[in-house]
Amino acid sequence: TGERHDRSRLAMAYEFAIKRIARIYPIYWIALIVALLIYPTITMVEDWFPRSELWKLYLLVEQRNFLILAAWTLVYEVFFYAGVLVILLIAPQRVFLGLVVWSALAVGTVAFAAITDPALLGSVPFSPLLFEFSLGALVAYLIRKRVTAYPIGAIALGIILFVIGGELNRNFGSWQTYERTLAFGPASAIIIYGVLATELRYGWTFAKPWQILGDASYSIYIWHQLMLFSLLYLYTQSGLAASIPGPILLMVTILMVIGFGVLSYYRIERPLQRTVQNFALGALSRRKQAT
Repeated sequence: TGERHDRSRLAMAYEFAIKRIARIYPIYWIALIVALLIYPTITMVEDWFPRSELWKLYLLVEQRNFLILAAWTLVYEVFFYAGVLVILLIAPQRVFLGLVVWSALAVGTVAFAAITDPALLGSVPFSPLLFEFSLGALVAYLIRKRVTAYPIGAIALGIILFVIGGELNRNFGSWQTYERTLAFGPASAIIIYGVLATELRYGWTFAKPWQILGDASYSIYIWHQLMLFSLLYLYTQSGLAASIPGPILLMVTILMVIGFGVLSYYRIERPLQRTVQNFALGALSRRKQAT
């Protein structure tokens, strides 16, 4: 019936939203609280950097994050997932088609901004960086359809294009959003396609240590800048910066940051993610059973 279809659609959208929220926010909120507690003793930005309202940082609707610098990318991620959520509510059986329409609208808004007011390209709804999510969706679609042609060649081509894009930006560009998107978006998508297609076609996978790093990548990403600045502060205050050779201190620091990120994944991020999902999705399951 129509009522059952609507209920199923809402349940699908709700499940997607809960999984995304559980994936992004809990560990980010913990890192944000830690950063707030040690601020301004340890700061990662200059005095001129804008201090946005905390609620904007809390909800990830502000790119200029003076507490967790790396979180600016999460604003784009949240925006994209909001778009996917709308697609699930409107056309849950046509998600890829919805993403195609969403991508076309994104092209239109970016073109409009580029013509009327290029300054808008720095804002999330008009940013060319959103195209990278469309490329990711395209890669997922190809892999889901088991398209695995030329995987090794794709990896090599992607790496070559990535290096060329970096050199062009370094020598002739200004690292604007559209320049970064053109330089690294397609190249990264091709590399990811090549890796996934290689796994699918040849049964090859990364060794276990690399898989662990991949699993913990979000925790490492969220914590790495805060950890680096905190360690540099401790090195300076304790005198270690002057007594230990720089290369050794750098290597130890990298290992500590990665180690803390892995520990965070297993002890904080993953348990929190499971707890939130089990609580929110468990309530949905119980409601289904009751009806």
